[in-house]
Amino acid sequence: MADDCDAAIMLARDEYWRLQRLKPDHELLRYLSKVEQNALTHASDDATRADFVKRFAPKGGNTPAAVYLGHYFLAMRDAADALEGKPARSSPSPTIERVVHEPTDDEEIPF
Repeated sequence: MADDCDAAIMLARDEYWRLQRLKPDHELLRYLSKVEQNALTHASDDATRADFVKRFAPKGGNTPAAVYLGHYFLAMRDAADALEGKPARSSPSPTIERVVHEPTDDEEIPF
């Protein structure tokens, strides 16, 4: 799980820096007080941290860091994309095709 967390930190860090370049006062940037190469520091005030957990950690304090940082990354990516005029892309496709193979009477049974 450490590798997942490290990867989530890198994704969130890079997207934080991207969003910061585009709009330094964007509301999503308030959740972190310090962003370094290998570490993120959450905002120190309780209200901001509680808002972060409510928004990005679906299981509250039981949500793995990789999960809530992944959600935070997606929100920042969509915000940065919108500022660049790109469509949001974190929502799954509304339609999923399902391929079903229906055996016919003339097919050989595989046993």
